[in-house]
Amino acid sequence: MKCSQDSLAFGGAHISPLFSTGNKNVTLTCSAKKEEFAFFTFNNNNDRKLTTRTSAKTVLQCVDGKWKSAELDYPVTKVTCGEEVKCKACSLETLKAKTRGSLKHESTECFNATLTCTKNETLLLNGKLQTEPSVSFFCEGSDGWVTRIKETGVALQSAQCVPKNSDTLCNTENIRRNRTGPGTIKEYRSEWTLSCPPKENKFVHFSVNGMQVTNRSREEQFLDLHCSDNKWMFNNGEVTLNVTDVDCKYEGCRTNKIVFRICNI
Repeated sequence: MKCSQDSLAFGGAHISPLFSTGNKNVTLTCSAKKEEFAFFTFNNNNDRKLTTRTSAKTVLQCVDGKWKSAELDYPVTKVTCGEEVKCKACSLETLKAKTRGSLKHESTECFNATLTCTKNETLLLNGKLQTEPSVSFFCEGSDGWVTRIKETGVALQSAQCVPKNSDTLCNTENIRRNRTGPGTIKEYRSEWTLSCPPKENKFVHFSVNGMQVTNRSREEQFLDLHCSDNKWMFNNGEVTLNVTDVDCKYEGCRTNKIVFRICNI
């Protein structure tokens, strides 16, 4: 039995049917602004929704005089095309702009994707060295792409696979240090901790690029840096700096004429 074009209704915006000779099949194209957001709904049933974001096309076959989809087990009488609005913050374009390496994506309600590094590469996630070679990304609606660290959603800033033991990682030569400046605890890692040792009768604080970034203290001071896009960065919750110069600043107590010791705190 042949299928009739009139037995198939269409709804939604920008849906284009292309019937084959003899109406053996029909190719449906959903012309969404971004094809990864397109979806098809069949027979006005949201439970019968195709969410293959990698393609905005689907094909119906004529079987015993009825239009059917390979993904469904019952005749199709109406096809509706729409766009998944909440996924628009998670396009493949925005993901590719933030990642470097072997990226594979698949479709669920919105896209999700996985970045996998080879055995000769190291994974840097948001500027931090990872022990695992791969990371997955998920769409959180208006929050955009996120990854999960210890079951907590973290916004994706950057993720890249870089050669192990290469100059693409940050190293201690990227930072100019004062001769009597901070001692190094960790080197050649995506995370680097510096220390300012205490001195007798002295207050000490860290200076980054000439700016005081820690409070004055008589105790040993520590400063955590992270590597992002091959640059050492410092963030204390208030300011983010591309670190080029680090110094330990020591200040002593001064004595006034009435012999009071005044300390800078």
